[in-house]
Amino acid sequence: MRSLFRDGIAPTPGRFAGWVLIPFLIAASPTSSRPVDENIYQAIAGDWLFASEADDGACVVTLSSTIVAGHHGVAGASRCRDCVGALSSATIWDLDAEGGLTFRDRAGKSLIRLSEDPDGQYYQPGKSSGNRLVLMAANEGSERLVRASEMPGQWQFQRPDGSAVCALTFQATPVAARSSFRGLSISPGCDANLRKLQLVKWHIEGALLVLVGSETADLTLVPKADGSFVKSAKEGGKPLILVRR
Repeated sequence: MRSLFRDGIAPTPGRFAGWVLIPFLIAASPTSSRPVDENIYQAIAGDWLFASEADDGACVVTLSSTIVAGHHGVAGASRCRDCVGALSSATIWDLDAEGGLTFRDRAGKSLIRLSEDPDGQYYQPGKSSGNRLVLMAANEGSERLVRASEMPGQWQFQRPDGSAVCALTFQATPVAARSSFRGLSISPGCDANLRKLQLVKWHIEGALLVLVGSETADLTLVPKADGSFVKSAKEGGKPLILVRR
């Protein structure tokens, strides 16, 4: 997804507006006498997923919009001790004119600085793709980073009680050249409501897995720490869990 920071436009409210950042209309750096527009902090505040592209380590931190002692606070950073150790002592976050987000300790020392990418997420600069730290909005309770490499193979939809609903096969091959969508097939014995969606492909949108139908239907899934996915609460209907077969 394009970067709204660079395009200079605000997001249209919608399904995934929560993980697309509004424009950083910042007139000065944090060291300037002019403060960053407080509306920017208010828009970004919330739960964010901090993860490593290189392994399964992930944690969720809360960026507060409340100012305490002149700074915007960070909650939950101690949960990152095992996966992103440098972040575990963070108590402050701030923005800069170059589109960066910096985590600081109580004394104001910079711990980690991340830069916004064209896809609207934050990455650790100076690192090659696949070895970076990434920060994205923790949509609907996302607990880990979804990787395309983990999906190919046999999966199953089931109810919370463990009863099987549908078997699915995720393909690794893109449906077209330079496409982020990959093929998907479901077994003939699937639940009728799932068959109606005519799911034929899948892709990753931020911290969410999205299954897409041949028409306009789709199904959004939220990744959990145990490796499973749960159907987004926004989808309505009966709960579904996607697990590896």
